[in-house]
Amino acid sequence: MLIEICREYQDNKATLGTLRIGGTEFCKTLELPWKANAENVSCIPEGSYVVKRINSPHFGNVWNITEINGRTNVLIHKGNWMKDTHGCVLLGLAIGDDNNSILSSEAAFDKFMEITKDETELTLSIHG
Repeated sequence: MLIEICREYQDNKATLGTLRIGGTEFCKTLELPWKANAENVSCIPEGSYVVKRINSPHFGNVWNITEINGRTNVLIHKGNWMKDTHGCVLLGLAIGDDNNSILSSEAAFDKFMEITKDETELTLSIHG
């Protein structure tokens, strides 16, 4: 299954985008700002990645974005605030008014997990 993140807004505090499944808008995304791909403080570079289902000790059943040069444990998981990202991708139904938060993350994430329940691997394309 192909998923894509189309980044739409970026400043020194956040990176916001839209997650598409099969070309159709599914939800919004929240990531850290670009800081040269530094672990835990940067969004990941644009490109294509293999995404694998894992059982995280902290987040439970989530998706792990693999093959990021110099980075490990970059997940797609739920969370509403910048402090929740840790370099990962958060899903939500809407962007907060402050452009530094995401709304209804649990609902978006749970729906994403339901849609992808029969998948063990995804292909992720990230672009601006």
